[in-house]
Amino acid sequence: KPFGLKPFGPNLLASKPFDASSAHLFRARRREIVAMEKLVPTTGAGTGRHPGTVHQPRRTLKAHDNSKVSDLLWANDMTLYSCAKDGRVIKWDAPGTNVLFTLDGPRWMCTVAVNDDESLVATGGLDNACAVYKTSSKEVSVRFEEHEGYIGKARFKDNGTVLTTSGDGTATCWKVEDPKSFTRFKGHEPISGIDALALDKTCPEVFATGSTDTYVCLWDCRRGGDPVMKTSATKDVNDATFANSTCLFVACIDGACRAFDLRSAEQPVMTYTSLEKADCVSVACSKTGDCVVAGFHDGKVVLYDAITGEPHKIGGRSSHKWGSDRVNALATSPDGSALALGFDDGIVRITNLSPDGDNRWARAPAIKSGGCIVS
Repeated sequence: KPFGLKPFGPNLLASKPFDASSAHLFRARRREIVAMEKLVPTTGAGTGRHPGTVHQPRRTLKAHDNSKVSDLLWANDMTLYSCAKDGRVIKWDAPGTNVLFTLDGPRWMCTVAVNDDESLVATGGLDNACAVYKTSSKEVSVRFEEHEGYIGKARFKDNGTVLTTSGDGTATCWKVEDPKSFTRFKGHEPISGIDALALDKTCPEVFATGSTDTYVCLWDCRRGGDPVMKTSATKDVNDATFANSTCLFVACIDGACRAFDLRSAEQPVMTYTSLEKADCVSVACSKTGDCVVAGFHDGKVVLYDAITGEPHKIGGRSSHKWGSDRVNALATSPDGSALALGFDDGIVRITNLSPDGDNRWARAPAIKSGGCIVS
């Protein structure tokens, strides 16, 4: 009870019925709460490292028919792509919660990727093929079928080059114009599934993969198909993301999120753990790399200080849970203001991750089309 203020709730006016003359009490209490929030320091204030706390979901997007959301990707600060096991790719106007574009592909879709000008969308899944669609016609431009296992993850390296990882234990780099000419990267165990793929934002030629063989490999497209670095993450790797050119975060099946310094990656430099020991399914980090967000199999989301490893409070707690379904995908917007979360029940939630709360996420959305539900 900061500043000696009484709790705000239904008991405030229990002694008298609500009428127009009582409304001023609610307005006065609301002003006190706003003033209190401005005076009370936020979690991590003054440290210079933590960019802010994760708040309640600002947007809730539903259009995947209760089907598992398998991948999320921000095309820019305003546009979010999602795909699910129902075989649908959806392009969202994230602040406005409007469905801008839908694409129907094979069921059991595992990944979605989009090139820089958003003219091409790549998808892959359990059909062992990566299909590239033209967004103008929604027709398949090319199919890459050189993998012998499912497509775990796909990303555009540049406007016309795609990186794919597979359940056959390999990764490939190929051009949309000539899919028969490709480079295959071998370093993981042949029977392992590569579900984690991360591109270095500062150098598109460099990427990292994580696999069920517990290894993390760093690759350089200019140096051929052999790994530049290979190190063990102790347990199976579910997801990976670059903080910068030297720091890589990976999510592991033992409930830990690990950080590697790629300059000396013989072992993790930091391990972030959850008390419940649920599988760590997805990982994302802030724009500056000062904090890391981990999503778990039990539906919890935890925000850690990347330097100290301490969990920060999310909504007043050290972890936050927005349902019983696991957090399959996490994605931070390019400007670092928003965090998108994809769940097993087909719901995509967006919360602000910026220090002051971006105005795009603070104001109510304007609904212009159907196909989504807003909260």
